[in-house]
Amino acid sequence: MRSNKKNELMISNDNAVKKSNEFSMAKMSESLTLNQMQLLIYTIFRTQQDSKVTEFARVDFENKFELSRYQSAQAKKDARKLLKLDFSTEDLEKDSFEYLNVFQKISYDNGKFSFKWTEDMLPHITGLKEKYVMNDLAITAQFNSSFSWKLYDYLKANYGNWYKQLSKEATLRLFGVEDRKTYQNKTFSFKRGVLDVAVEEINKYTELDVSYEDVVTKRAITGFIFKWSVGNVKNSASRKQRDEIKIYVDTMEADAIKYLNEITPEDLPELQEVIRNIAEYRGYADESFTMTKEQASRALLRIKQLFKQLQKLIKGDRKSPVFYNWLEYDSPEEQEAVEAAEEARMARLEAEKALIDAENKEGNFKVIAMGKAKALDEMATKLEAIAENKARIAVSAYQ
Repeated sequence: MRSNKKNELMISNDNAVKKSNEFSMAKMSESLTLNQMQLLIYTIFRTQQDSKVTEFARVDFENKFELSRYQSAQAKKDARKLLKLDFSTEDLEKDSFEYLNVFQKISYDNGKFSFKWTEDMLPHITGLKEKYVMNDLAITAQFNSSFSWKLYDYLKANYGNWYKQLSKEATLRLFGVEDRKTYQNKTFSFKRGVLDVAVEEINKYTELDVSYEDVVTKRAITGFIFKWSVGNVKNSASRKQRDEIKIYVDTMEADAIKYLNEITPEDLPELQEVIRNIAEYRGYADESFTMTKEQASRALLRIKQLFKQLQKLIKGDRKSPVFYNWLEYDSPEEQEAVEAAEEARMARLEAEKALIDAENKEGNFKVIAMGKAKALDEMATKLEAIAENKARIAVSAYQ
């Protein structure tokens, strides 16, 4: 797989659509318009959000793709086309006529769609754990051509590769335009109306950088070689992560006054620092704040470490509302990381205190005290390394 230097692209799992590699590379029986492709993809998206029911309002579909005037007549036309849709999982270079139906039933009533998938189709869009293509709708929704969707899916399904050679006939079948006489007879028209459009949009909006070359046999174009490279892609923070950050910050702010009543005066500076540190994460909950999934995982880990520190600071009746068990962990690895961080923090405080005490001593007492401070510093360093390793494991477990 080749890489490119395009700007880093953030992918949202909350907005993602998954399709099996087989379906992504499949030859469709129908050439879909842009709206029909959007309707198909949005139906997959809604099914993956709630696999029990695939129903949604037309207005939700319109809003997702920023459509205007998607009338009932158009919805009826598109639904009919999708109901006829079937696909073949055979290699594009093979002449196969075995197809699987996509939908069993499609209904539309007063602005509301209802879709029922066939049993053959469901394994290609639900319960996918390996060998699948995942696309962010916020990215693909920018496509103005259904051909861009098809080529983007096809190339991503060929994960690990960086080029693919297809005959002209196979390429026409890939885009579902094998019956168009103009494209059959005039390769220039096919390149201008299909390939160039798809390549341009993919290069403009996605992490892929795509090009193609003609395969010429006896002065005639008989195929194409597609070449592509992949840019740096990172998962953006999920809505769940942002909501969890907001809950912790809100909880701290709501109970801040109660904390003040539960601590000793000498602990007040530390409490104020902990509260400030937690409050700094307020902006992380906002969708406008750009943050990767890994960054959000580390932020949550740090917030829970601060709450652990807060718990140790507060003295008093543990049955008080201040002490309810709001510190929850997403995994055993996260709990271990929080506890390891707290242990390392306490060890570092002890080492710093020992160093201050040693500097105030003289003679042999100072030598002995400095030796103890050094040993405590080494122990704190080891515990910090252990805590950092556990933090990496916790973040990986969340991914």
